[in-house]
Amino acid sequence: KTVVGDFKPGNVYHPNPDDHRADSGGLDDRLVDHVVKTAEGGSVKDCIFKAEGFSAKYGGGLTLGDEKGEILSFTVATTKIPTGRDQLQILELGSHSGDGTLRFLKGVGKRKVKIVSVEENPHWLQLGKQLVSYAIRDPSTGKTKHTIRYKAMLMPEDMADLVESLQGSGMDRADIVFMDHQPGRFKQDLMKMVELGFAGPGTAVIVDNAGTKAAMMKDYLDLVQAGVPLPRPVVR
Repeated sequence: KTVVGDFKPGNVYHPNPDDHRADSGGLDDRLVDHVVKTAEGGSVKDCIFKAEGFSAKYGGGLTLGDEKGEILSFTVATTKIPTGRDQLQILELGSHSGDGTLRFLKGVGKRKVKIVSVEENPHWLQLGKQLVSYAIRDPSTGKTKHTIRYKAMLMPEDMADLVESLQGSGMDRADIVFMDHQPGRFKQDLMKMVELGFAGPGTAVIVDNAGTKAAMMKDYLDLVQAGVPLPRPVVR
């Protein structure tokens, strides 16, 4: 069965919009700058530690936080690579400034992984690329660790376009899907992924804000709670 999980709502920090905005000059920029300047390059764990420390300094909320972050890491650690493949495949919808991506990578261990982080805002996309690239680059060689394949890209309007692009580049299906983008798109995007064979039996699906934004994703939550069978993939 497709495993569908959600995060427990915790204390949410609502910073000044002028500090937490989706363009340059906000606290998100300062967080990434702080990590790059103070954390050990190539150490995912230290980058997470420094990011959480900076977020805590401003009341929390700039990152997913330890509770949610550990859910992501645990999900990765307990998800097996399917027979016939040598890497775990993760799709992250709504990557913000990259701290969630680091949480996924923390759970990988020594296994190979391909993670595609998709973000709707171009500025946050660049912040995420900067943060993750610093965390996964071997400082002695300047190259990305050979066990990690990381790609960051803008969210297309149509989920079918994203899935077909990923499948065309060799990522046939996802082992883990994390949805933290527009809550109103959760159901339709998941259904499209299943229809195209990108998600299905064995895929772990995690969503954020199921408590705080339940009304915005009501159709998705109704689908999950009703246990309605998902459509079979289209045979092409």
